[in-house]
Amino acid sequence: MNTFSIVIVTYGRTKELEELLFSISEQPNIELLTKIIIVDNHPNNMGEKVAVNFSNIFNLEYIDNKVNSLTHGRSIGFKATDSDVVIFFDDDIVLEKDYFSNLISFYKDYPHASGMQGIFDVDKYSKLKNTFNRLFWLFNYTSNDYKVYPSIQASYGTMPNDVTSCEWFSGTNFSYRKEVLKEIPFDLKLLKYCEGEDIDYSFRVYKKFRNIFINPSCKIKHQAAITSREIGEEFALMQEVYGIYLLNKLFPNSKKSKYIYFVSRIGKLLLFFIEILMLRSGSFKNFLIYCKSLKKAYYNVDIDKFNKDIL
Repeated sequence: MNTFSIVIVTYGRTKELEELLFSISEQPNIELLTKIIIVDNHPNNMGEKVAVNFSNIFNLEYIDNKVNSLTHGRSIGFKATDSDVVIFFDDDIVLEKDYFSNLISFYKDYPHASGMQGIFDVDKYSKLKNTFNRLFWLFNYTSNDYKVYPSIQASYGTMPNDVTSCEWFSGTNFSYRKEVLKEIPFDLKLLKYCEGEDIDYSFRVYKKFRNIFINPSCKIKHQAAITSREIGEEFALMQEVYGIYLLNKLFPNSKKSKYIYFVSRIGKLLLFFIEILMLRSGSFKNFLIYCKSLKKAYYNVDIDKFNKDIL
């Protein structure tokens, strides 16, 4: 690897975007960074002022994206790059020390690698709930396992000590060689926050090339707050419509995969019901919203109609 560039798709997180760009400016080996592309999905161009403020530090290109879609933004951003490796960052992360140095060393030591992702610390989680999630093929934490399930959920390793082969990348921070990005396009059917897009793209790369890796030497801080809150009807429906779409796309003609997907939805229903029993705030409303979304998704699975409605 000789050079790398960065694509950041942003939507209204100006403070977080500033913090990310500042952390990039403090990295060693920044001379190999050819360009930063900021793709702004917000209709009011909220990221433009931040981009202007940093344009005297970086070779920075600002793109106003007219389609509110993370995958559209990443696709547009990639096409504006001019480097051997392209890094994609969420706008709510901060790079820890030597991220670039360790990324450069990785691609030198692993010339066969198609892509790489760094890690972030995982907050405390319930071991009981984690076991439940594993039984129902829902998202769960392991020591160093990164598997994709037909439920369009995955496992995430919390304690990798060495560079580890994996099946998927979280959308927070990842990189690919440019030839991989040229060969495998982002799915432009996935709109807005694109539930499942990170699994979709990385798993397609994995199925074709097999050689994507987690690198524990590249570390980030993920600033997204994970709190118990009401789920929106649009997001709940997106999970199911996109879930069925990605099931048929990534695991076509597989009865076993459809069975796993069905069981995972029973698991999600049970989780909502457990929250009702625990008297969690908004739990009953969440349960009703999810039931309604399941019904809509299974009786009207047309992703194009759904996308038209949400836009």
